[in-house]
Amino acid sequence: MRRVLPALVGCAALLLGGCLAEGSCRKDADCPSGKLCRDGVCEYECTRDEDCVHSDYCTAHHCRLHPACSACKLDNAQEDCLHGRGCAIAACDPGWVDLDQVAATGCEYECDFTGDEVCDGTDNDCDGSVDEGCPCQVGETRDCGTDVGECEFGTERCEDGAWSGVCEGGRGPAPEICDGLDNDCDGTPDDGGVCGLTCPEEMANIDNLFCMDIWEASRQDATDYSAGMDDDSPATSRPNVRPWYIPNTGWPDVPYNKARQACERAGKRLCTAIEWETVCRGPEDLEYVYGNAYDTTICNGIDAHCAPPAEPFCGLDERNFRVEPTGFYPDCTNTYGTYDICGNLWEWVEPTGGLPLHVRGGAYNCSDSARLHMCSHIGSWKPSALGFRCCGDGIAE
Repeated sequence: MRRVLPALVGCAALLLGGCLAEGSCRKDADCPSGKLCRDGVCEYECTRDEDCVHSDYCTAHHCRLHPACSACKLDNAQEDCLHGRGCAIAACDPGWVDLDQVAATGCEYECDFTGDEVCDGTDNDCDGSVDEGCPCQVGETRDCGTDVGECEFGTERCEDGAWSGVCEGGRGPAPEICDGLDNDCDGTPDDGGVCGLTCPEEMANIDNLFCMDIWEASRQDATDYSAGMDDDSPATSRPNVRPWYIPNTGWPDVPYNKARQACERAGKRLCTAIEWETVCRGPEDLEYVYGNAYDTTICNGIDAHCAPPAEPFCGLDERNFRVEPTGFYPDCTNTYGTYDICGNLWEWVEPTGGLPLHVRGGAYNCSDSARLHMCSHIGSWKPSALGFRCCGDGIAE
């Protein structure tokens, strides 16, 4: 009989002690140097980069962090270095989006994705646009109404992605009244017949009854330093020109007719005595165009150029009185808007109520301007400083 017991005993001993087939293992120590125990088999940790996680690479059969990946740090993102071949975004942190698709900027856009876009002032789909497809964005405003005439724009607000339809503030149209303004904001002042009478722009509308020249009559060739020479000129109503000075030769008919004809050439007429006094007194029925007390400085009288304080009759001593261009005294007016109706030059009127031909308003050289500038005073003698202004009937609306 053959002796096999020692061999059997040795094998049994090896089995009992953990005898393994070549290349098999239970732990890393059972494997040759450089290999690891994987599922009972000794293997290299890696043979290529793809055997390693993304940020590692295979070197000497071991996975190691690639040097390039140690610097791969991206904002608000989980990095993926891809074995050192590039720094990429594996995933964005919650609440952040890689909107620009540039890895170097990380997940740069802060946004919580909630689904499809709705009109609520939020970027629901995190595409970088808020409320796209909506008529407007929450918080946005725009002008509403109109700014034509006396109207002023209001403000309309965007609510839930749509214009509210409510115009806040501003000023809307009002019923048109006769005040020179475009109250109903249709682009035309005083339309719709509210004024009852339309006057040329150089004339004042007197209570919708008649029109009166704003300034004393002047020749067409008059300037601020010359009264002009054209005696066949139609009368004009202009500011800052020398008024038409009519000689008193042939008193009263010749100077009266010159004034009357100049108004007619302009398509107008001389003012009647009643019209003239109505405008001079104004709606307040004053004694002078500016008030009830004589003032030496408001209209051009003999005392207007005196050294202050200018007392009545001071001009008789200082003798520096002179005619001035139309409108030179800006306060010599009232709510009707005519100028120099008191002072500067006497003004021819059509007599009414049985009165003879006469002039009104006084002049710059009246020795007693306090009395002769009164709206009620009638000048029936032969003054030297003669002028006039024209009236008209206007166009009834």
